[in-house]
Amino acid sequence: MSPLPLRCHSILLTFVCAVPFGVLAGDPTGSSAKTLYDQALLAQSNGAYGDALSLFLSVQSLAGNDPAIHHHIAQCVESLRTQRDFQFHLSAMERARGMLTLRASAAKDLSRRLGSEGDISDDGYSFAGSSTLFMQDEQVWEALAALISTVPGGWVTIESESGSDASRASRQVAERLVREGMVPFERVSLWNKSRMGDNLNVVVSFRKRESGGQQTVDPGVLIQVETPLWVLDETPEQQFHLFVLNPGAYRRWTLEISNEEGNLIHRVEGAPKVLAQVRWNGQRTGGQRVSFGRCRARLTLEEWRSNLISDETSFIVSDRIVSPDKPVPAASPPPPLQRQHRFFIRFKERGGTPLDRDREILSRVAYLLAINPNQRVVAIGSVDGSEPRPEELASLRTQCVLESLMELGIPRNRLVVRENPARDGAGVALTFEDDLP
Repeated sequence: MSPLPLRCHSILLTFVCAVPFGVLAGDPTGSSAKTLYDQALLAQSNGAYGDALSLFLSVQSLAGNDPAIHHHIAQCVESLRTQRDFQFHLSAMERARGMLTLRASAAKDLSRRLGSEGDISDDGYSFAGSSTLFMQDEQVWEALAALISTVPGGWVTIESESGSDASRASRQVAERLVREGMVPFERVSLWNKSRMGDNLNVVVSFRKRESGGQQTVDPGVLIQVETPLWVLDETPEQQFHLFVLNPGAYRRWTLEISNEEGNLIHRVEGAPKVLAQVRWNGQRTGGQRVSFGRCRARLTLEEWRSNLISDETSFIVSDRIVSPDKPVPAASPPPPLQRQHRFFIRFKERGGTPLDRDREILSRVAYLLAINPNQRVVAIGSVDGSEPRPEELASLRTQCVLESLMELGIPRNRLVVRENPARDGAGVALTFEDDLP
């Protein structure tokens, strides 16, 4: 027999030396430890480092401390750490890939909804469109908010023409971005740009945008009021919503309420905050109730150098008598437009592919999940009554939808599948629910 090569001798020697002395003992405890030790070696060689670590610890408790066992434990711990780091980087890469996909989809939808191609550069994304679309089209808003969510630490610059209706709309867009937590107030800026008409230009950039010689003409002062005020209610109350984009630049704010003739009715002041609410009970400063008619609310900010800037709006004081037997609730503003929280993705009959015209719904679902981090979506596969193998087909469809949402950057733990198929037609129903703590 020819002698083994030197390398094989070295491997055999290493293995024999690695066997702990206690494991080779002839007593029952040593035999049990030897069995566990062999299982641990097999698990380690197969890459099951967690199982191997548990087994080596059991061997250690039976056979006592031994340098060889310590060596294997250290190897398993290091391998688990490497696996963890690899999974972390892999997950980070998947999140980045999904974020880029979601960003591209949101930019494409914004251009389509606004009717103009957005300007995409290394510095960020710029979209121009009617101020009405930015204010009233919820799908424009959802795509914009989703785009902002994919630019962590980014800035939002809103450009409008000074003195136009779009100038006030720019403040309302900024206020909603801050109020809904899309971007901190310190990373929102409003600028004047000539010859824009009724359009807004919204720029989402990776860093603070240079002014390019433009002058800031709108510091973000905004007052909104709930209308009307039912002054004859038992407990009349009006709420004024104040928005100050850069509160640190001002000493104080003053809210003055005047009647249609311009006479002062009520006055209140306070320290500037980004968002604040002021309540008014419909009474003059002296305690008398105001008369019916149109009133005006004027918000004035005093800068530290005593310069004044202001914003104003009007509202109606109306009459309402509350019957003691049939109380009428105080007036409230019309409810805001609610986002749709149930969608149905239609599929080809007897197939596992969504209809082309329904694919864009998946982007909107991803946008809603991106801007509502406390919600998850529940997917329920659905079949037509004539389709064969309903359970299998429903599962295939839900899996297709889930994979599409994950490609758009939505993590798997925010997607829930209900197993029992519905019979509402070929497709997948998606409903939103609050995520469990």
